[in-house]
Amino acid sequence: MALFIHQLSQAVGDIVQIILDLHVLALLIVNFTETPRRTLADSQRYTFVKRLYRFIELLAGFITPLAKK
Repeated sequence: MALFIHQLSQAVGDIVQIILDLHVLALLIVNFTETPRRTLADSQRYTFVKRLYRFIELLAGFITPLAKK
């Protein structure tokens, strides 16, 4: 039982570390890139980029609400 609890706590710690790493990466992306504009020729590609960027913004704002300054 003690081994199970130890492994579970390690797994939870690893998951938290992954979430924090993704958050930091998203903050870097959001702060060092411009918001996508409608300059892309293909509208489907623009829509995908816009949705992907919005997802990254949400991930960046997961812990800190004011991600882009």
